[in-house]
Amino acid sequence: MRNKTLIITGSGGWLGKNLLEILNHKFQEFEFKKIIICSKNRDNFDLSKIKNIFRGYKIKLSFIFQDISLVSFYMKLNNILSKKNDDLYVIYGSSVIHAKNKKEFLDINIRALVKFVKFIKDYNLKKIVYISSNSPHGFSNSYYFDEQSKYNPIGYYGFSKMKAELFLLENVSQRNLIIIKTPWFHGLNMPERQKLFIKNVSKNLFPFIIPGKNKRSLINSRDLAIASFNLL
Repeated sequence: MRNKTLIITGSGGWLGKNLLEILNHKFQEFEFKKIIICSKNRDNFDLSKIKNIFRGYKIKLSFIFQDISLVSFYMKLNNILSKKNDDLYVIYGSSVIHAKNKKEFLDINIRALVKFVKFIKDYNLKKIVYISSNSPHGFSNSYYFDEQSKYNPIGYYGFSKMKAELFLLENVSQRNLIIIKTPWFHGLNMPERQKLFIKNVSKNLFPFIIPGKNKRSLINSRDLAIASFNLL
């Protein structure tokens, strides 16, 4: 009998914490047999709380606290997975928005993703939900972005997410791939810079970008987490 196996990457980040919160309500619906929670570090993880959620269920819960670009990460992942018995469902949330330089954007947002996808190709991938951004599409004064919008990335972040999307579209079957082009988040666990932004917007102090007709979409991070699971 095959195992439905869930991998969540970037689970220590802002969105990742929301994904874990929603996982509490979704794991029975999916009947996962293995759940693998991945994060670069274990800071702010209440492991006992997470383990208690699954106590009493026949679920193998594993944690990998390693940089996703390291060989040691894949050694641990390989020890958990079974090529013969596991069907993989992935929510890929590993990313950097505020990097120090171009190299960091490329290392984390593209090269790490490439390593991960090449690794899971040896396993039976059922679905990967990739958390992307609207930044690969740049600014628009005349239309709303949709799935058919052309790429016109802003900065190294937009460029790196565009390259990541293109890699996935070329290397993962469309029946197994979902790309979510997210706008700005707000909600649970948001960092101080985002709190300040939301506070200013609530006072009608939206950032002015010439010619001053800019619009931005917002999504609650909890709703984004729910959508990510629904799309599995």
